[in-house]
Amino acid sequence: MKIFFLIALILGGFFSYLEYNPSYKLSIEARYYYAIGDYELAYDLANQALIIREYNTMAFHIKNRSGLTLEMINFNQEAEDFFKKIKTLVQQKPLKKPNKVRIKMMSEIILSKYETLSFSLVEDDEVKNKAKKYFKEFKTIHDKILTLLGDEKDAN
Repeated sequence: MKIFFLIALILGGFFSYLEYNPSYKLSIEARYYYAIGDYELAYDLANQALIIREYNTMAFHIKNRSGLTLEMINFNQEAEDFFKKIKTLVQQKPLKKPNKVRIKMMSEIILSKYETLSFSLVEDDEVKNKAKKYFKEFKTIHDKILTLLGDEKDAN
C-alpha cells in the first residue's frame, strides 16, 4: 500500500511538473500541432519552449522535424511555381534558346534543392511523395531540355 501511494505521488508530481512548466506545456502543445499537420505553429511553439528551457528535448525534436517538413513543403511550392512558369514558356512556339536556358536553370535549381531534403525525418508521406513526384518530373524536363540544347549546338 505504501509503494502504491509513493508511485502515485511520484507520477502526480511528474505530471503536474509537465503541466505547469511553461516550456513543457508549450512543447506538448507543439507536439499536438505537429501531429495534426500545422507545422508552422508547431515550429513556433517548439522554438518558444526552447527559449524558455534550451534542454527541452521534446521541443528540440519537434522543432527539428517541423523545420524539415516545412523545408520540404517550401520545396514543393517552389517546384509547383517553376512548373507553371515552364508550362508557360513551353507554350510559346517555337521554344527559343533563352527560354530553353531558363528552363534548364529552373530544373537544375529544383534538382539541387531536392538533394538537400531530409526524407528520413519527415513523417508526412503526402509531402514526401509530392517532393519525389516533382523530382521525377524535373529530372525528365532537365534531360529533355539538355537534349534540345545539345541538338541546337550540333545544328550550329
